[in-house]
Amino acid sequence: MARSVWTGAPPAATRSQAGPVAAAGNDFILADVIIAFDVSGRRLGRIVLPLWRHSMTLAEAMAEHCPTLPRLVDTAQGYKLRALPEQHAAELLSDSPYLPLLRQRYERSYVDLQAGYEGWLAGLSGNTRQTLRRKHRKLAQYAEGTIDVRMYRTPSDMAEFFPHARAISAASYQERLLASGLPENSLPVMTALAEQDMVRGFLLWIDGRPAAYLYAPAQGDTL
Repeated sequence: MARSVWTGAPPAATRSQAGPVAAAGNDFILADVIIAFDVSGRRLGRIVLPLWRHSMTLAEAMAEHCPTLPRLVDTAQGYKLRALPEQHAAELLSDSPYLPLLRQRYERSYVDLQAGYEGWLAGLSGNTRQTLRRKHRKLAQYAEGTIDVRMYRTPSDMAEFFPHARAISAASYQERLLASGLPENSLPVMTALAEQDMVRGFLLWIDGRPAAYLYAPAQGDTL
């Protein structure tokens, strides 16, 4: 199991004005973090806190690595940890005076693509394979034409990928109801990641029109 945790002192009225700052010796970033309060998709309010922020990588989680929290400086009011394995939460908070806030808790899964497509498919249950084949047949029947999946990875690729992905996202229920679509200002971030070969984009084209997208930033060799 994995979860996101915020720990810290009671919020103060001031914000960090220095912008994101890296902590020496680890992967924590000091930045202003928006904590929103939503009920049934409606935004009731939000607060902005300067927090030490860190997202656990797949490699760290598999190695059962417990992060070392940086020292709280005057401008930091706590920590925000994403994808923290459940067993580490008690360890981090055992001698801590801070109050934990659990934002999300759910099981995460990963796929080892080194085995190839056939190897991955063979590892699925018979019911899952049957479901995938049925969905593929339905897609082929719906399309009545060419189905194409294209990958995008370079900065120029991202300039082509983004407007199509953004248009799909804008019409999705994830954006309309959950406010979790692809942000309108994503292109500069995508381009910067592409310059480091740290992002992949995928578009599903049906009869020459983009129908679905997948945006996958990278952490090391993990998408």
